[in-house]
Amino acid sequence: MASPRKVKLAVIGNLPTHYRRPLWEALAQTFDADFFFTSRGGERYWSKDHSPEFGAFRVLPAKPPWRFVGTLIRGRYDCILFGLVGRLTPLEVWFAASSSRTPIILWTGIWQHPTTFFHRLSRPVVRYLYRSADAVLVYGPHIAEHVAADSGRREGVHSAPNAVDNEAFRRPVPQAEIVRLRRDLQLPDGPIAIYVGRLEEEKGLQLLLRALGRTKSLAGLIIVGSGSCEEELKRLASELDLTDRVRFAGYVENKNLAPYFDVSDFLVLPSITTSRFKEPWGLVANEAMNRGRTVVASTAVGAVAGGLIVDRVTGLVVPEQNEEALATAMDELTRDGQLRTALGAQARRHVLAWSVEKAVAIVEEVVASVLADRSKAKESVVE
Repeated sequence: MASPRKVKLAVIGNLPTHYRRPLWEALAQTFDADFFFTSRGGERYWSKDHSPEFGAFRVLPAKPPWRFVGTLIRGRYDCILFGLVGRLTPLEVWFAASSSRTPIILWTGIWQHPTTFFHRLSRPVVRYLYRSADAVLVYGPHIAEHVAADSGRREGVHSAPNAVDNEAFRRPVPQAEIVRLRRDLQLPDGPIAIYVGRLEEEKGLQLLLRALGRTKSLAGLIIVGSGSCEEELKRLASELDLTDRVRFAGYVENKNLAPYFDVSDFLVLPSITTSRFKEPWGLVANEAMNRGRTVVASTAVGAVAGGLIVDRVTGLVVPEQNEEALATAMDELTRDGQLRTALGAQARRHVLAWSVEKAVAIVEEVVASVLADRSKAKESVVE
């Protein structure tokens, strides 16, 4: 007996990133999926040190636009899953889906629409996509509320967890490797905080350094990452007389991050809201929590609004742009080892609810629901 045909799915994203590879591979196992990546990798949110990370999933060309649209129209897809990526890509997808009468699912992580000139112009289009998509997938309730506030849509909005490969980030690291890294970084004795991510304005790192200068007991801070603010941050660290306490580790590949979490005591995510950015999630929090590290995060971090980082349950939450509150939170975690350990243990348990497996299961449910609704609509027309 022949096995049932898999649903044919087109998945359109910006880039084949390291943090999405486990999800793409899991979707490729569940569906007969073609993946299209529309970005050239020059966007400001994409570090120049990142390399595209492909895997066990089928990738088709997304350029030039007419070929991309033609592939979507002729591909006989049962459903198209896409995000708000690229200036014209959402319109290209909408045109292809309308022409081929293919249902679309919009997957979005935006919880505050950017306010740049271009984004103000694009907002009516985005609102239309929110309303007209057969379904909307979001990272969490904070994004669902944004979709509702921006477009009025509350029905057909589903939440799929924003997840990393939990198992990969829970694997033990040899003690010798941890000792070697501590030696290489020349870490001072005492509690150490860590930041991992791009070194850009919206990440709040100037605020973090000033807050570090206020702390009395935090021995040091590791800053992992690269970006346009790197030299400015190094100058600021020198001006604040923090050179002995701050270690700029540079860019570290995602697969090599675990030891960096292990030589630190907690993660800090001090993101701030700018005209073009509000932290959609902060997947580094998932990674750190899998290592049993608690997180200090600002209210501008999506993982806070989405329920992963819960104040005094899995971490500490501070108001964004509040230097004093950030310093106080870091001081408290530094001084209270029992609290730090308890929050880290709870974080390690809590993050398991955010899994790639659960995300794929929800995508499968939503696709099935959308196809069933389309089938009913066709039947009613025939009748």
